[in-house]
Amino acid sequence: LLEPSREEEGCCQYELYLDQKIEGLFMFQEIWASQEALDKHLQSPHIAQFISTLEDNDWVEYSQIRPMTFVG
Repeated sequence: LLEPSREEEGCCQYELYLDQKIEGLFMFQEIWASQEALDKHLQSPHIAQFISTLEDNDWVEYSQIRPMTFVG
């Protein structure tokens, strides 16, 4: 998932973090060159497979995409 995403056109940053205090909590931090690049990424086969895996497992409690604007 990480390498195919990092190799996509328009990917500026694609990082995966594990929370230091909450066991099993992961966070992706992604920076894309444009909304178009992000939209294309979200339609890619490896992301579709990842989302399918999340939906098929009861160990995923919560997921959210939060677009952010860089301010400094």
